[in-house]
Amino acid sequence: MLSKNDDGPFHWYSDGSNSFNHNYYWYEDPVEQKFHLIPWDMDVSFQNIKGDKNPVTQIADEWGKVRADCDPFNHGPFNIPQRSAACDKLTRGWSKFDKEYSEFRTQLLAGPLSVEQADARIDAWADQIRKATMEANEIHSDALPLHAWEQAVDQLKDQLAWTRAH
Repeated sequence: MLSKNDDGPFHWYSDGSNSFNHNYYWYEDPVEQKFHLIPWDMDVSFQNIKGDKNPVTQIADEWGKVRADCDPFNHGPFNIPQRSAACDKLTRGWSKFDKEYSEFRTQLLAGPLSVEQADARIDAWADQIRKATMEANEIHSDALPLHAWEQAVDQLKDQLAWTRAH
């Protein structure tokens, strides 16, 4: 996972006795006979690229580290019982694919997440959204002003550049 979307298969909540995750679907491709995880509710995935702007999406565990003891439950920022994804046998197993992860990350950084391709895609999306942002600001007093929205677009590009180097 190359974004900090921790609100899905890698974030486990608990009711105190059982643990469960959420905000994703499983899809089984009957032709390729493969399973795919399809995340949803990723609206805050890019808020914590540099820092902890949103306390809900802080990843509690360093990737690939397995806690020796999965009890007691960790109570996150809002005192909600949580468990490390490393406590689950399946997600703990995924953390062992270091070589595959590294190869895939390299491919992404050389291709779709390269500065050129990512910034071009962000610029294209920004061009599609800019007019609606201006219209919303004219109609609604609480809408984001264009300059603040453009600063957020620039901040996203800066944060992506930072994360490529780390």
